[in-house]
Amino acid sequence: MTLPRQRQQHALALLERSGSLEREYFRSVELSYAHPDDVISGEGARLYGGRFVRPGVAAIYGSTDEYTAIREAAARRERLAGGPGIPIANYPRITYVVAVKLAIHIDLTLTDDDVLAVLPACLDRDLADSQEIGECWRQHGVQGILYPCAVPGLNGSNVVVFRDVAPEPEIVLVNREQIIEELRRLSSRPRS
Repeated sequence: MTLPRQRQQHALALLERSGSLEREYFRSVELSYAHPDDVISGEGARLYGGRFVRPGVAAIYGSTDEYTAIREAAARRERLAGGPGIPIANYPRITYVVAVKLAIHIDLTLTDDDVLAVLPACLDRDLADSQEIGECWRQHGVQGILYPCAVPGLNGSNVVVFRDVAPEPEIVLVNREQIIEELRRLSSRPRS
């Protein structure tokens, strides 16, 4: 790691206090990525990277509430495209519920000295430091990171779950079969 030594120490201290996590999260996606299997593939993060995730690493993101999920998606789009919000052409969007079960996660929503020492780098608009910290934790077997929303004015929190880690985390799209059946029904409906 090329992080400053003190920040490195705090990141490793948080690793020592990591724990399990089991919860459902909201995930907002464009219609072109709305197939249930694409939602949990981690392919977008693998291609483009993101907070805590370097390009080349599959991961999925989720938010504790639907509003935060939609605002986070808009903020990500702004960062990647350099423009405001989500263009009208990228609507409609679909929000899914994803259940995750992690044996090892880092919780950056806590307020202790170790979290406060790494949090500014983790939430910075420039993702380089957060990606370095995320990669360090992933290399140590961390399956996910719970972190506060970086969008100004939002109090929600998010999770990033690494697909490329051993042991592999449990990631399940809630109501997957029901969603697929509804997609089949919609695709066979006569067009007017």
